[in-house]
Amino acid sequence: MAEAVRLVIWDLDETFWKGTLTEGGMTYQAANHEIVMELARRGIMSSICSKNDMATVRAVLQEHGIWDTFIFPSIDWTSKGPRIRDLIEAVQLRPASILFIDDNPQNLNEAKHFSPDLQIADETFIPAMLADPRFKGKDDSGLTRLAQYKLLEQRAADQAGMGGDNLAFLRASNIRVIIEHAIEPQLERAVELINRTNQLNFTKKRLSEEPAIAATELRAFIAGWRMQVGLVRVVDNYGDYGYCGFYAFDKNKMHHFCFSCRILGMGVEQWLYARLGKPPLNVVGEVLSDLNTPEVDWIRLADSAADAEGPAVDNKLGTVMLRGGCDLTAVGHYLSLVSREVIGEYNLVNANLDLRLDHSIFLRYAVDGLSGPARAALAKVGYEMDKFDSRFREVVDSTDVFIFSFWTDAGFALYTHKETGVQVPFQIGAPVNFRTTDLTRLPAAEHEKLMSRPANVRAMTALCEEFEFSGPISKAKYHENIEAALRLIGPDKPVILTLAWEGHRPGDVRKHQELNEWTREIAARHRNILLLDITGAIEAKSDVTDPTHFDRKVYQRLAKQVTAMIEAASLVAEPV
Repeated sequence: MAEAVRLVIWDLDETFWKGTLTEGGMTYQAANHEIVMELARRGIMSSICSKNDMATVRAVLQEHGIWDTFIFPSIDWTSKGPRIRDLIEAVQLRPASILFIDDNPQNLNEAKHFSPDLQIADETFIPAMLADPRFKGKDDSGLTRLAQYKLLEQRAADQAGMGGDNLAFLRASNIRVIIEHAIEPQLERAVELINRTNQLNFTKKRLSEEPAIAATELRAFIAGWRMQVGLVRVVDNYGDYGYCGFYAFDKNKMHHFCFSCRILGMGVEQWLYARLGKPPLNVVGEVLSDLNTPEVDWIRLADSAADAEGPAVDNKLGTVMLRGGCDLTAVGHYLSLVSREVIGEYNLVNANLDLRLDHSIFLRYAVDGLSGPARAALAKVGYEMDKFDSRFREVVDSTDVFIFSFWTDAGFALYTHKETGVQVPFQIGAPVNFRTTDLTRLPAAEHEKLMSRPANVRAMTALCEEFEFSGPISKAKYHENIEAALRLIGPDKPVILTLAWEGHRPGDVRKHQELNEWTREIAARHRNILLLDITGAIEAKSDVTDPTHFDRKVYQRLAKQVTAMIEAASLVAEPV
């Protein structure tokens, strides 16, 4: 079955109108005029490939008020095959989605020779065009798509006028990207980008062809806190190209990375992929862009389309260091788009062992260091420190903002190594209370449940033989750990401490309230400490996934709060 048509290329003489213009016998066809207009209202573009005089044709079509409805018109006396090939390249569409109409079979065959996948028809097809399923299109009564192609046309003309210096043209174009993380209001557009883009669709993953089902599928897919998503809007000196890109990825891979061909050649996809930290991406099928290119330095992140001359926002926060759990993993993505660099150190899961590097005790180790015997003791229970060493001391002087989250301190007990005295939180994949349960004294049957993998056996054996249960961290120890880091940071850089959520199960509320009290006491002693309360980012019950995880929208709101807090504090050094 032939592909849906996105562009019709019209011959003029004996096709769009009756007769031959240069021979003075032309009769304008109002019916064909209306077909072109209706195609535009359906989002289907029209172009011209005619052997004629450009000035004469322009005058006729301007007189009938339709000249500006055609994009990239090609009107001269040269062969049509090469011109149609070049026109297809200019509009950045696949030949299979384009129909060329001409009354001359030789012209049709020549066009097919240069563009084999091109659809062709003679003038007798025109009356049936609008009823053909290939021309169903999509409602665009506001002619938005036409306006965007006219922008592309003007850009191409200006680029050619710069003598082929593409890099100079791109730098002069003032390209800005706005990333919208609130997808729900534009869910239909995200679905369209996933299902309709081809040339710049890097994963080729599709949703249902039924719009309502596709929207439900996408909404469910992106809801979780692990998924980072964004709609990409592009603006330059020529105008607003609208939402022309979409991405969705987690720490394991990029699931969707797709763009409209209208921004092909701008470097947006290369710039964005680098900006997102180059998540693992399996490119499927053919794409017209190579993501492994030199740095794109002619695009900047903007807050809005109206921000034509303002400063770039992609480094407004400078260098940010985050250390915490799942909450900061999610927040870190959104901050990465407005920071020069984000340094993230988060809890890890390895062989069913939850390695709680977000506990304040590990921040203390990052400050003071660990002896060889202490490192060896931690390695036995899963904390192989050569893999998990912190960069805190290394980057403290060059970092502008620090964000710490220590919810783990409220939820997990510490175990003390009998010989070295080094302490460590320990969690293994099992439904027990890790704050109050002494895992070294569990009944044998309970031990068996915990040791389902070889790594678990080694870790649990070492814990039981070499460590002893010390219970939850004390207030004094918590304060010592945080104060040690604050001394190293100094008093002039903002440090954001997140408060634990107090709205979940009644039995767990008190431990979070207690931790928050300790945190507020520390903040009261330091003018550079800012407190981040997740409560203000939770707007509905549906935002809560479980007591420590939330809907993706919550982390978006937290990132906005962080940005606003830092800007209001006026403590960030000017980006270099």
